[in-house]
Amino acid sequence: LPGDKDTAQVAEVLTLIGPHAVRAAQFARALDMARQAAETYSGFIDAVALPLLVLTSDGRLQTANTLGLAVD
Repeated sequence: LPGDKDTAQVAEVLTLIGPHAVRAAQFARALDMARQAAETYSGFIDAVALPLLVLTSDGRLQTANTLGLAVD
């Protein structure tokens, strides 16, 4: 059975890593939400019947639908 010393050490470790575990869970949730949004918009963009290219402000390709990727 753990003694008071062991319990205090476990509590100390949990106090130290607790905020990091919470932040990691928040980050994982944000990544999952971003992935879901990307999948949603990807389906929408591919449904457009015309070539669609989305560029950054400096002219780099950010995303395109299937027809847009076929444009040479």
